[in-house]
Amino acid sequence: MDIWEELAEARKELKLADHMVYVTYKLLNDRKIMLSVARHINSALNNTIFAFLKNELRFKRIYHLPENEHLRLKYFLRDYSEQFALNFEGEEMIIKLDNLRSMKSGGYNIQEGSVIHIVNGCLRVETLSVNMIKKYLSNARELINNIEKLVRTDYGTYAYKS
Repeated sequence: MDIWEELAEARKELKLADHMVYVTYKLLNDRKIMLSVARHINSALNNTIFAFLKNELRFKRIYHLPENEHLRLKYFLRDYSEQFALNFEGEEMIIKLDNLRSMKSGGYNIQEGSVIHIVNGCLRVETLSVNMIKKYLSNARELINNIEKLVRTDYGTYAYKS
């Protein structure tokens, strides 16, 4: 896929996650939906970061693009978190969503009120609540908008210089 298709796919995933949080969850009130929403937000972030790194590679600001999603996230957080003003909370969100993605469906889900605890085979516990998911959705939307604006600026600048 090219950069624009990656960004369109990220928008689609984000829109789906938004719908699941604000419509589907309210109708069904099933906390397992939160896991699916977290996966969609993570997919949107991965697609956006991949598109951004492809853009950087295209304009020769980087010389190698990691193949693994996890390595791409680590590379992005290490080299570009300051550029996008990611504070500790934003970095923690990206890492937590990546950890949730890596937890297979064979883990245990423990529901406690409006909170769900996910335990994987290594007994690592991640906690999700509706408010956390809504905050992650808002932060992801902001990051995706910033990255998309930067990519559009790069292509606009490139088009005018040609």
